[in-house]
Amino acid sequence: MWKGKTMSQKYTDRVREQLSFYSANQTELSDLFAVLIGGKGATPERCQKLAGIGLEELAEMSLEELGEYVPKTAAERIYAAFELGWRTIKVRSRGQRTILRSPQDAADFVRSEIAHEKQEHFVVLLLDVKNHLIGQETVFIGSLNASIAHPREIFKTAIRRSAAAIICLHNHPSGDPQPSAEDRNVTRRLKEAGEVVGIELLDHIIIGEERFYSFREHDLL
Repeated sequence: MWKGKTMSQKYTDRVREQLSFYSANQTELSDLFAVLIGGKGATPERCQKLAGIGLEELAEMSLEELGEYVPKTAAERIYAAFELGWRTIKVRSRGQRTILRSPQDAADFVRSEIAHEKQEHFVVLLLDVKNHLIGQETVFIGSLNASIAHPREIFKTAIRRSAAAIICLHNHPSGDPQPSAEDRNVTRRLKEAGEVVGIELLDHIIIGEERFYSFREHDLL
């Protein structure tokens, strides 16, 4: 029985043809997803939806979370593509990685980004076993409390990136870096969670206008 191509197959054929004539960086993000998904699952609507979510959010999704948007085999291909991207970044950065040797190093690294923000920004620095920086994530923006700064969200990226340790930092818009009771509570919970998952909380640093407070330097970690 003769069968013509489906709309999704025609779509992916067109995208592949474009790739053969133009460089990948001239290709729409949704079209790149069409190549990864392939077959009947690569509908324009589905690919555009993925592009709308954005690379940053998609890159942090688990295989199961990606599977909510695309068929299982397509989710596996997308997941693998992001992993290849992470590994490429690691290879390219060898020999020029930032090494964080002290609380001062960590504070200086993010100070210009968050010191003068009007809201609290909670940043996580991801480190390998030699304290090389392998990633940075702003986990949330807003007032710090135990319900928002949940260890699950903070360690999620660290686990995915195979980090050996993390340094957490957040700013105090008031300019005073002295920790609140909530800051201490969050630090305690993060330390306990890190011990459970095997990823050390090296420090929790509060950035003020001109000074910073290190829980490590005050022997609270």
